[in-house]
Amino acid sequence: MIVLYHPGQYPLARALCARYARAELWYLRTDPADLRGDGGHSIGELREFDELACERATETHRVADDDPRIVNQPLRRRLRELDVINPHAFIPGGRRRS
Repeated sequence: MIVLYHPGQYPLARALCARYARAELWYLRTDPADLRGDGGHSIGELREFDELACERATETHRVADDDPRIVNQPLRRRLRELDVINPHAFIPGGRRRS
């Protein structure tokens, strides 16, 4: 799973997807109106990367920036399926398995 937080990360994400064919691309999309040229990319390039990332990430893998408690549920569910996160809380000082 590759999670893209900003359209400027799209070239790297695209390269990683090419290298790891089974990787899923998730895009936590920012408002395109908030894009500013930074990190060596122009506003035009960032808008293009934004469109490409939206096309590449399927509807179920695109996360809007509305209410994160609601919108991020599909991402959390998929991270649990992939065993990236654990649904059980960490308990400091809890028993460990040897």
